[in-house]
Amino acid sequence: VSKGFSLTEAAAKQVKNLLRGDFENRYLRIGLKEGGCAGFQYDFDLVPKAKKDDHVFKEHGASVILDNKAMLFLRGGTLDFVSDKFCSTFKVNLPQSSGLHSCNCGRSVGTEDNKGN
Repeated sequence: VSKGFSLTEAAAKQVKNLLRGDFENRYLRIGLKEGGCAGFQYDFDLVPKAKKDDHVFKEHGASVILDNKAMLFLRGGTLDFVSDKFCSTFKVNLPQSSGLHSCNCGRSVGTEDNKGN
């Protein structure tokens, strides 16, 4: 189990809810793909197992995978699950010391050198 990324209890509860009754998948995978207003957008998927170079994080009874690219950007971050009157979503909170920025919508991340549209 790798260090450097954490889950809130709310995020862990939602991951477990998503996987409940799913007999194939065991993990929430967080990847990054080009796009979004900050340069890279989050790519969430449910997967049955980790790949060779993946980073696995287990907390509060839930397991999350970050691939190497996501790990470069999200190290030290925390996955949360937030709800308001109109929507519920996963949100990645990054430490201020990371030098990264998220867009206002919370769906992408980037560096000052890598800004999206």
